[in-house]
Order: sequence, then structure tokens, then C-alpha cells
Amino acid sequence: MATYVLHRLLILPVVVFGVVTVVFVVMRVLPADVARLVAGIDASEEQVESVREKLNLDSPLPQQYVSYVAEVSTGDLGKSIYSNRPVAPDLMGKFRNTVLLALVSVGCSVLFGITLGTVAAAKFHSIWDNATSVIAAGSLAMPRFWLGLVLIFVFAEKLRLLPALGNTDPKHMILPVATMAIPSTAVIARMMRATMLDVLHEDYIRTATAKGLSGRIVIFRHALKPSMLPVITIIGLQLGFMLGGSVVVETVFSYPGIGSTIVRAIQTRDFPVVQAGVILVATTFALINLAVDVSYAWFDPRIRYSN
Repeated sequence: MATYVLHRLLILPVVVFGVVTVVFVVMRVLPADVARLVAGIDASEEQVESVREKLNLDSPLPQQYVSYVAEVSTGDLGKSIYSNRPVAPDLMGKFRNTVLLALVSVGCSVLFGITLGTVAAAKFHSIWDNATSVIAAGSLAMPRFWLGLVLIFVFAEKLRLLPALGNTDPKHMILPVATMAIPSTAVIARMMRATMLDVLHEDYIRTATAKGLSGRIVIFRHALKPSMLPVITIIGLQLGFMLGGSVVVETVFSYPGIGSTIVRAIQTRDFPVVQAGVILVATTFALINLAVDVSYAWFDPRIRYSN
């Protein structure tokens, strides 16, 4: 296990290096003059050249690449074009907000999703199972932006129970978390139900049942952990999606996170912020994948890792 984790950690810088390279190339192959986009259509040639020099776009491309990689490797993600402030401190504050939102949402999704899926599998073809399947299908069919607007309309406008916008109070987290968690809960519940049904048909489960163990003991002691392996993968993917794809929810609820920050940077053509945001999210996603892979051995001791 330790050797495998060390091996993956050594690969992580290669992954980050690849992300940095892709971001650099994409930003340089845009079918337009980046300096002109940043300066504005009505900017003079002197202003455009000033922006080009500020962004180091007047140097040869290989020199730009080497300089960019050197800066990123030291933690220097550049400065915002408009505020002229270092990008990293501002982005980290926004990223912490997104991480908090994502972790709380995933925690709620895991709690309710695993519970609903397990009960649905244990009561296969019952009213509870059918109701869970219908609710899960309906939840997956709802776009997050629409769900967020509905929650705002019902709980903020009509019932006036919860605030709709901001993040200054824990109550502000409830509606964004619900918007993020409901579809993810449906995904986890459906996967948990399917894998639990497969495990419940295994021979060792029949043996445990034949020994006279109660259904609750069989499920929670013998069937739950093996059923978690595919679910762990889904949880990791959902967490990565929430970190990188939370822009819709953050926009709907005016939540100051990394997604909405990147979108605003794109709209204002603040390319250093865009580059830094993409690198930060991609690196975090790589770490999440590592954590998911390592967690497999805990849920199933039969799994052994090799280099």
C-alpha cells in the first residue's frame, strides 16, 4: 500500500505538469489576439502592445512556456490583469468556499444515497424500492440551475424560511447544498441499490443467512462494505464534478466560489485567473482520484496494490 501511494504521488507532478502544458497551449492557440481581447476592441496599438508585454506575449513561444512553468512550479500563478494583485491568494479564498460547499454536499449525498440505496435493495420490489427508484429518476432529470431556482422560489420567496443569496451565515449554505446534493444523492442511491442487489446474491451472503443471522446483520456486517467499491468511484467523480462544475449553482445563489470566479474572469478576459483556476481544480481532482483508489483496499481487503 505504501509503495503504491508513493508511486501515485510521484506521478502526480507529471499530471500537474500535463495540465499546466495543456492550459498554456490552449490559451496561446486561441483564434484571436489575446492582447487585443484583453485591451478591448477600441484600444490603440500602444495599449495592445502594453498588454502584450505585461502578459509576456511578446517573447518567443518556447521562452513563454519555460517562464510560465518556472513561475507555476514556485507557486506563482501570476497577477490579475485588472486588479494587479497576485492570483493565488484571491483564488484560494474562493476555492475554500467551493471546497466547503462540495464537501458538505457530498457528505449529505453519501449519507442519504447509501441509506436509500441500501434500504431499497433490502426491500427489493417493495413500495419503498419503487418509490426510491421513481424519486431518483426524477431527481436526475432536473437540471441543477432549474432546481436551484425552484428551491429559491419555494423556500426563500414563498415560505421565507431560508436566505437565497450570499454566504455570510450557515443558513446560506442550505439551498446551495440541497441543489448540489439532490441529483448526486440520486446517482449514489441508484448505484448502491444495484451493487447491493448483486452482493446479496453472493454465496457467502446465502451462507450467512443460512446460519440464522438477521437481515440487518447480514447487510451491515457482510454486504455493505463490498457493495461500496463502485459507489466509492461514483462519490469521487461527484466530488470532482462539484469542485469543477459548481459554477451554475454558485451563479444562481451568488456564492463566491472558484467556478463563478473563473466564469467572471473569462467574461472580463482576465486570463491569468482563468489559467490559475483551471490548474487548481485539475490538481485537486487528481488528488481526489488518488484518495478514491487508495480507499478501495479499506473496503475490500482482498484488493492488493502493485506498482
